[in-house]
Amino acid sequence: MASGKFEENAIAFFTHRMTNQSFNNGYALLISVDADLPVTLKDARAIVNILVDSDRADYLPEKLTLESAL
Repeated sequence: MASGKFEENAIAFFTHRMTNQSFNNGYALLISVDADLPVTLKDARAIVNILVDSDRADYLPEKLTLESAL
């Protein structure tokens, strides 16, 4: 799946699920399994951007962790 399409789908999912809600008490751990597919790191970063966007999920950046082999 192309990263752009993945990001569009992720935005639609999180926007639908989190509309008008704040999630400042939440934590998130994203793990990018990117040894064979480096584009997965780009996808994981796109999800982080969605999660911290105040118009979407509104996570606090310090409560997000992105792990990657790269």
